[in-house]
Amino acid sequence: FFGVDSAGMATPLAKGDWVTEEIVPGWRQQMLVDEVMVEERNDLGHRAVFKNQALGDVLLIEDRIQLTSRDEHAYHEMFTHVPIVGHGKVKDVLII
Repeated sequence: FFGVDSAGMATPLAKGDWVTEEIVPGWRQQMLVDEVMVEERNDLGHRAVFKNQALGDVLLIEDRIQLTSRDEHAYHEMFTHVPIVGHGKVKDVLII
């Protein structure tokens, strides 16, 4: 989580912030925010996309890192390999 002010309100994500996510007790990952591309916080939750030098564009939902442009291929492989293998003759795949 990147910031809470003295009143307990979440602060906007900003360049130079470190986004910290606890994966399990004793293991955290952090990413430096190089540029905030979009951020929205409302009664539906918190969503943001920011740039990180090492991992490219980063999608953050509910203060959890969902994927990055440098590792998204692994995420999409999970969606495609099982149906492709099951079908057996797939020629093209479109992921939206």
